[in-house]
Amino acid sequence: MAGTNPDTSNTPSRLVVDIAILTYKRPDHLHACLESVLLRAQVSDSFSIRQVTVVDNDPASSARNVTRDVGATSKLNVWYVCEPEPGVSAARNRALQEARGADILVFIDDDEVVTADWPGGLLRVMEETGAAMVGGPVRTEFTHTPPAWVVEGGYFRREEPPSCTPQSWLRTGNLALRLNQIGSRQFDPSYGLTGGEDVAFSSDIRRQGGSLQWSSTAVVTELVDETRTTLEWVASRQRTATANYYRAHRSIWPGWRLRIRIARTVGSVILSLVPLLVRRRDPNSRIHLKIRLARARGALEVL
Repeated sequence: MAGTNPDTSNTPSRLVVDIAILTYKRPDHLHACLESVLLRAQVSDSFSIRQVTVVDNDPASSARNVTRDVGATSKLNVWYVCEPEPGVSAARNRALQEARGADILVFIDDDEVVTADWPGGLLRVMEETGAAMVGGPVRTEFTHTPPAWVVEGGYFRREEPPSCTPQSWLRTGNLALRLNQIGSRQFDPSYGLTGGEDVAFSSDIRRQGGSLQWSSTAVVTELVDETRTTLEWVASRQRTATANYYRAHRSIWPGWRLRIRIARTVGSVILSLVPLLVRRRDPNSRIHLKIRLARARGALEVL
């Protein structure tokens, strides 16, 4: 759909990398994401970018024009595909299919923009450690002034361990996969409409002996607008994220171990409610109370 990469030779010392951007009805976000990827994702001595693939999960192909317009002047190959089967798992599996022939597939979501050491930071850690998967930080940038309770509660903060720190599971919003270690594995379609497919997929890779590592320098920034800083949205996210975490680990932990972990989560939530109940006349405390109860409900849904 766009220009060609001037050097995509696959020599033993140079890894061939595909980048996949998943999108669904967010043309403005996609425009910013794709622009940043095409600006930052340049070839190096250790890797070359074979193509940047936009996987559109909208059957109406709403991302086609944005992909065409932004990619028109790029020196990198920009490829558009529509995956009409609904759900994030189907879109990720389509990206895996389109990446056949590459050494590494790097995932990024359409509401993110990349920074200077991306994807290089992910790939360096992968080379240094031999990891099957390497994740990186996703930092939040609000497109508006968020409510005070959002900042106070840290609901969009994520842990950032040092580089080369082994991980138990990884999110796919900023992730590199070594395809010869992934093999024929696919993302579980049962998580397609709920999320959590990344926890299940990466946990399975680790259980099968693959190494999961972290790059602290390959940062992407997630753009969060006002629709995602409402009490309803944050509470729903906390509930589904907690439920998906335990659903993904149901096949790893025996029934009794799963129940113990869920009980610990619910117990921790209950203990955290005490100071909030004391301050229940404070509007922000009431909001935090509702969100933590939503987290407990998510854990209990798995039982």
